Amino acid sequence: MGYRKVTNARSMWSDCFCERLKNIRRQRKMMQGEIAEKAGISDTAYRQYEKGRSEPGIYNAIRLAEALNVSVGYLLCVDEYVRLKNVENADVEVSVASTEG
Repeated sequence: MGYRKVTNARSMWSDCFCERLKNIRRQRKMMQGEIAEKAGISDTAYRQYEKGRSEPGIYNAIRLAEALNVSVGYLLCVDEYVRLKNVENADVEVSVASTEG
């Protein structure tokens, strides 16, 4: 039986997070071990995050964001997750009418 990746907002968020983590590291011209050390996490944990095999808890996410000098929201793709959830729930349409005359 083959592995089938489920495409939903959570898995797409996970893809966004690990790609964003990798891209920030490359932009900073840093090695995985350097970021792990600076964030106070193990090299193995960092590699697992970057490969999308594991997700950080909030404490490690904060430490990673501080080590990379980015906001936690940016690192965790909060903007992208909200957008994807809205697409996933697109069958429920909500409109806001202006009450100003």
